[in-house]
Amino acid sequence: MMLRRALDNLLSNAGKHGGPGEVALLAAAGDGRLTIEVRDRGSGISPEDMEQLFTPFFRADRSRARQTGGLGLGLLLARRIVEAHRGTLEIESNPGEGTVARIRVPLAS
Repeated sequence: MMLRRALDNLLSNAGKHGGPGEVALLAAAGDGRLTIEVRDRGSGISPEDMEQLFTPFFRADRSRARQTGGLGLGLLLARRIVEAHRGTLEIESNPGEGTVARIRVPLAS
């Protein structure tokens, strides 16, 4: 249930920044782990903002207020949830090219 919450956060972020119809969800199992990717074709994230993505209360989109853009805790909580399941959460982004969020967790034996 908590992994679903982390995935919901990534999908919500992609929807806000990728535009309608511009979000892809991919999943694959291999090498003893499950990999889930959320991809968008939005504006991407600057290198400076990438360094702060998991900082509490940080919002890459400074125009978003608490009422319209959340608390700035979603990615931090998503990463902690994934790590509690012995996995990793990685974000890759280039300005103008969109963003890929990748969750990797071990498969249950």
